[in-house]
Formats: sequence, C-alpha cells, structure tokens
Amino acid sequence: MNDSKESILKEIIGQYTHLYIWHQEYGLYKCMQKLNTNLQESKYYQSYISLVRNLHSPDNADIEYIIEIAKEQTSGLMEWSYGEKYQNEIPLHKIAEKIKKLVEDYYSTGDEDSHKKNIEKLITLKNKSTSESQVIEIEVPGNTDFNEVYYKYAKIAYNDLNFEEENIGGSVVLSETNKSFIHTRNSIPYYNSKAMHFEEIENEDSLANKILDGSISIINIKIEE
Repeated sequence: MNDSKESILKEIIGQYTHLYIWHQEYGLYKCMQKLNTNLQESKYYQSYISLVRNLHSPDNADIEYIIEIAKEQTSGLMEWSYGEKYQNEIPLHKIAEKIKKLVEDYYSTGDEDSHKKNIEKLITLKNKSTSESQVIEIEVPGNTDFNEVYYKYAKIAYNDLNFEEENIGGSVVLSETNKSFIHTRNSIPYYNSKAMHFEEIENEDSLANKILDGSISIINIKIEE
C-alpha cells in the first residue's frame, strides 16, 4: 500500500472511531429517549441494539464494513441520530458523509497506475488467427460499478475484432459470452476467442465476413423453434 492510501485509510478508521464511540456510549440511551415508545415491541429499536452491540471495534473493522456503517448512519438504523454531535462539535451525519468521500478517495488513489497495468495486460490478448488459449485476469477496484468496469476493459480485451454497433457479432459476442464465466465481483477473467472455443472464419466470401466488411447487411432476422 502506498503512503497516500495508507494515510487515507488511517483517516477513515479515525472517522469510524468517532461513530463507534458515540453509539457505544450514548446511542442506546438517547435512542430510547427519542423513540419514546414500547421498546420491547419496537423492531427498529431491537435492530438498532443488535447493530450497536455487534459493532466491530476500529481495530477489527475493514473498509467495506466501515462504509456499510456510514450508510446506516445516513439512511439506516442509525439515522435517528442525524442531529446528534460527536463531542458536541461534529454532526454524526457529517462524519458519515466524510467517510464516504474518504472511501472514494481511497479507491481512486493509484487507479491510474492500476488502469495502465490492466491495459498493458489486456492488449496481449489475441483473438484472431491464434491457436493458443489465453486467460487474463484483472482485479476490480472496490466501490465501483462492476458492469462499467467490465465493459470498459472488454473493449480493450477484444479490440482486435470489429465492435458491431448494429449487428450482433465480433467483440459483442465475445464480451457477452466471457461475462458468463465470471463468478466473483473481485476480479474479472478475460478469455480469448480460442479459450471460449470460437473459431475464426477465414473464407472472405463467407456470409459472416461479407457482413463484417460491409458488402451485405442484415435487415431482419426471424428465429423459429
């Protein structure tokens, strides 16, 4: 971990510590006062009690857990304490919002280098005129849109094929087929055409190649079982 990311992580944990301390020391009592209802029958209060009693200590809370607690503070079981302040100074919802921003900064720091490395790996994937199966795996940064990341890198992985805008074929087929091989959101494997058992049609007069070079176009397709 570089110094910048480590510094941001320490600040995230520090901000989480503020939320942790406040809810441990004041949360149960103040929530009871604010709800002013039959607490034994209040599912909300019972759920809040369970959350607070099982809060991970700052030493044992990872970044994914911390962002979930920040969400609870702004729009979940901790939202009732919206106007409360840590040490009578910092509103709890401001602490939660700061955590969210810090997490964004944490994941974006160093992304440029990571992006360059991913590109360098993916451009070695060959899909035309190859007899060699290839699989290249890249890591997915946390707190990102998985589909956005997937298709951004799919265009690079299959850039040696035509990307069909109107007709389904080429890199579109490989992109969608490859996606079916993904079983985790932490990393993405990109298989080349050979690894997915696609065969290149080399005959220039074939229907597929005439479509690709623009000699003919598909107007309508009818599929019957």
